Amino acid sequence: MRDAVLLDAFREMMIMWPVAIILEMFVFEKPVVYLTQRLITPETPILLIILIRC
Repeated sequence: MRDAVLLDAFREMMIMWPVAIILEMFVFEKPVVYLTQRLITPETPILLIILIRC
């Protein structure tokens, strides 16, 4: 692997990271919360709830 490959990956990351954050905040957050609420019960450990949402 050459250094140029790593530099290209970092350049792409500068574009992909903001797009991923925007998609997560405005598109995927509500469906994930809705589906999580369907899966959890009051007895579900908090760590499992966090893992399900991730």
